[in-house]
Amino acid sequence: MPTKLLRKGPGIKRAKLLDVNRWRGFLVCQTFKDIVEEFEPGVHQFFPMEYYDSKGEKKIGEGYWMIICQRLDTLHDTLCIPPRNERGFIDDFNEEYADRDKSLDRVVFSKEKAAGYHMWHDKFYPGANLFSNELAERLIGAGLTGLYAKKYKEA
Repeated sequence: MPTKLLRKGPGIKRAKLLDVNRWRGFLVCQTFKDIVEEFEPGVHQFFPMEYYDSKGEKKIGEGYWMIICQRLDTLHDTLCIPPRNERGFIDDFNEEYADRDKSLDRVVFSKEKAAGYHMWHDKFYPGANLFSNELAERLIGAGLTGLYAKKYKEA
């Protein structure tokens, strides 16, 4: 497991370190880790990292490489447009929806399926890092820099 990260690009004086960075996973600060651990203790993986300048000479910070360790099916079974296909994915190639107004497309998550979980990847909605409303509100309330949150529809 790597433990050192070289930070390329502008120096620390021009572009300060953020509390949350997304890069093939997340690089997060101690506060982020502590909050996640309050909600889901021992569920996700946090690997200590030291951040160095682009030459690898000067330590400029530290944090954790975080891996979300829950893969769930939390898409709503009937409310997504286009609908889910037989494999469970949103069926962007469904011929019945080929001529649709794509501005009406919607991804809807099931409150029932997500109940009790706070951070996960959805098996059928690739690329999204999903957080419960409670966890997202707590992280946002902590004033962490670099944090991006998007509210999804739920039913």
